[in-house]
Amino acid sequence: MEFSEKLQKLRKSRNLTQEQLAKQLFVSRTAISKWESDRGYPNIDSLKAISEFFSVSIDDLLSSDELIEVCEHENSSKIAHIKSHVFAILDIMIFLLLFLPVFKEKSDKEFLSVTIFSVTGISEYMKIIYIILICLCGVYGILHLLYTILNGEKHLKLLKVISISLTIILILLFSGQAPYAVVYVMFIMIFKGFLLINKI
Repeated sequence: MEFSEKLQKLRKSRNLTQEQLAKQLFVSRTAISKWESDRGYPNIDSLKAISEFFSVSIDDLLSSDELIEVCEHENSSKIAHIKSHVFAILDIMIFLLLFLPVFKEKSDKEFLSVTIFSVTGISEYMKIIYIILICLCGVYGILHLLYTILNGEKHLKLLKVISISLTIILILLFSGQAPYAVVYVMFIMIFKGFLLINKI
């Protein structure tokens, strides 16, 4: 018997609706519906809750193949969550561009490295745009981190797309006038690319 059938049988043996069971397990009704219609498995914590609520062992609930599938999904979810946190931290690191001397300033016959607040070789208008975009990336990183902590796996792909898009915009913006800043942001972009292609 499949897990979906076992869960449905156990629920009906207690004369519970999907909504009532969901409240007991602290999950949504749609989660119960999904499990009972064989469209997915609960995570390890939910499995433990089901096991305790119905007084059955996890081995009785799942076959060995199903248990392996649950563990693999749990593992991939944790990895995706960690990667999302790293993406957010990399975006927060963009804030350092406000303080690092990565902008070139010509002084007599030599070039000096100065912070964005000290550079005079660019217009005030462009400087404001740089500062706003740097702050936007950093603030997005903080919000991204908070969102993934509070909401788990929801919208992880979209968050990564936004993160990469902001990084590309920064690279394009800096490419003409701030080569050192480009190198710094490119390093962050390469790290993000490594996280995307790496399946580990």
